[in-house]
Amino acid sequence: MAKIRVSDVDFVKACLTSKSIDELATATGLAPASANVRATKLRKAGVNLPVYARKRKATDVEALNALVTVAEQGG
Repeated sequence: MAKIRVSDVDFVKACLTSKSIDELATATGLAPASANVRATKLRKAGVNLPVYARKRKATDVEALNALVTVAEQGG
C-alpha cells in the first residue's frame, strides 16, 4: 500500500474545516491515529490547530457489577 503524503498546508486547511479527528482523517486520507499524531506534533511545534473533543466509551457499570457478583459467588 502506498504511503499517503499530505503537505502541512493541506493538513492545516483540512484541520480548520473538520469537526473531529475522524472527519480530518477522511479529508486527508490518513488513518485517524495518524491524523491525531500529526495534529499533536504540529501543535507542539507551535501551530494553533483546534483541539477536537475526545470520544469516550461509556462504562457498562451494571454488566461489570454482575460479573463481580458472579465471581464472588464462585461462578
